[in-house]
Amino acid sequence: MGTFAQEGAGLHSAMGQKKKMKKGPALPAAFVPARGFASPVEAVCVEVDSVDRVVVNNTIKLTCISCRKRQEQDAFVDVTWTFQPDGENTTAVDILVMKRNGDDVEFTNLQFGSSRMQFVYSEDYQEVSLNINDTKLEDKGTYRCHIRRVPVMPSVHKPPEFFVTKTIHLEVVPEPFMDITAKVSEVMMYFMIVASTVLLIFTLITCYMKVKQADKDKHSKVTDLLVIAPVNKENCATEQAEEELKSSS
Repeated sequence: MGTFAQEGAGLHSAMGQKKKMKKGPALPAAFVPARGFASPVEAVCVEVDSVDRVVVNNTIKLTCISCRKRQEQDAFVDVTWTFQPDGENTTAVDILVMKRNGDDVEFTNLQFGSSRMQFVYSEDYQEVSLNINDTKLEDKGTYRCHIRRVPVMPSVHKPPEFFVTKTIHLEVVPEPFMDITAKVSEVMMYFMIVASTVLLIFTLITCYMKVKQADKDKHSKVTDLLVIAPVNKENCATEQAEEELKSSS
């Protein structure tokens, strides 16, 4: 009850001061404190799946994120990345080991060479990802990110330990990969282009043949009319001459 009374008094005092303050420009929504009190902004942690496919000679980020619970405080963090090549009778080997004790961070057993592998981590060590540059076909296999977190509890003799493991099956392909849907779509696109072109050519040829036949028929009719006209004229002259002979006789 005392806590609620103090909060109510503080809120009443703040409202009284607000009435005396001059009205200034409105702040953007992102700068308005939640619950009406100024509080530090905490980053939101979201666990996402890692990319598991890469083209040879490219760079890939093996994402390993383990979000702490809201009630968790600072902790000692140990991270171990292991790699197991594909095939039978293979064993997992450590490629990176990181141990954090307070502000001290120690890295050991760094494989691939510093130019090929980079450790990517956040300030609070919730993300402990791994970048692999210039990937090789031999990098194909199973990667595991083992996280051991021990909360800092000075008053506790043996604090609890939390273990998290992320498994990534990496596939390295020699050339850019394309899923079956994209391949079918590409084939259908070319098929439709070819079919449309053939149909257009066939339509143009058919129209040309019809127009040519129509012109030919029209020309034949004109020729027939020109031939029939002189014949009719000669017949009329012959009939007129015969009638004149009959009348004279």
